[in-house]
Amino acid sequence: LPATVNEAPPGDYVLYVVSSTGAPSVGVHVRVVAQPACTYAVNGSVDSYIEAEGTSRRAPPFAPVADGARSGGAYVQASPTSAPTTTVPNEAQIMAYDVDVSNGGSFFVWLLANGPSTSSDTVYVSIDGNADQVITLPANTWGWVRGGTAVNIPSGKHAVKVKTREPGTQIDKLRLTKSTSTTPPAATGDPALSCLNTAITALAVRDTANGQDTVPNNTQWSTQLSFAGGGGQLAFGDRTYTIGALPAAATHFNGKPWIRTSADSRNYVPAASAGPVVATANVYGSFVFIAIDSRHTTTPLTNAGYANQGYSFPVNEGATVRTYNVWRKAIPAGGVNVALPSLVSTAAPMYIVIVE
Repeated sequence: LPATVNEAPPGDYVLYVVSSTGAPSVGVHVRVVAQPACTYAVNGSVDSYIEAEGTSRRAPPFAPVADGARSGGAYVQASPTSAPTTTVPNEAQIMAYDVDVSNGGSFFVWLLANGPSTSSDTVYVSIDGNADQVITLPANTWGWVRGGTAVNIPSGKHAVKVKTREPGTQIDKLRLTKSTSTTPPAATGDPALSCLNTAITALAVRDTANGQDTVPNNTQWSTQLSFAGGGGQLAFGDRTYTIGALPAAATHFNGKPWIRTSADSRNYVPAASAGPVVATANVYGSFVFIAIDSRHTTTPLTNAGYANQGYSFPVNEGATVRTYNVWRKAIPAGGVNVALPSLVSTAAPMYIVIVE
């Protein structure tokens, strides 16, 4: 079993805990299910734009970077310290965008991107398992660049793939178009498509301070596939607190995607040049729910447009049971980038986020 269970391939596992002397515990059955892939509806009769950070699947060295100046508030960068793959692409170092195409045909792939240097300015692009083409990015500036060869994308389901070629490359947005024009879109182009699934993608957190455990808080936020009450599910990435049994009013949360936050992000203070604790969280569903400890003031939630739903669920801090009140905000059909509010408080741990 991989060290990070959320990265384990889907399947059934037996989980053991091994003591410092090497003695294993009794095995516990664990079933890991696949994260629902984000799929985009691409209509070949119009241009389609996709945020680079809104991947269906992504693997290192690609990682999102929060940047309020970029489309969607973030871009994706290949690690500057990664090894180049200029001979043949590495199929394990990829960003994939699942598309369901209508009015298929011959498309050009455009990238809104930045090549920081002459040794960090190329990527591979392909459709499904077809031939790769190399796209050279604008030199040390953000701009649009078109792939030199049109690609065939028939109607139906396909995967648009961007693969690392040189380290440090930066990609903000993709454009799929049948137009043969070489004139680039203005600025960041049209609004990006929304994912068809109910899910949370492209989570980017600004709180890089070390928490009580001396680990950076932003590394302890994570998107989770299935919320569950009463089964010992950890409420926070940096605490052993668990989600208690859900009352009848809150059982609709079971099985929903959610964000496990860092408890210590409660006291993140936005810099004047930055913004809320979460820079980007692409949320696809009908509502965003925030469950917040009753010891906190709720002014930040009210100011952000959330409404108290009048019910709560428990979080267990060891033998102490805390009450987490549920607040809700509607989101546009098809999804939205949610900038989650900062609390700037030490009264209690950070909130919990659930999408429905």
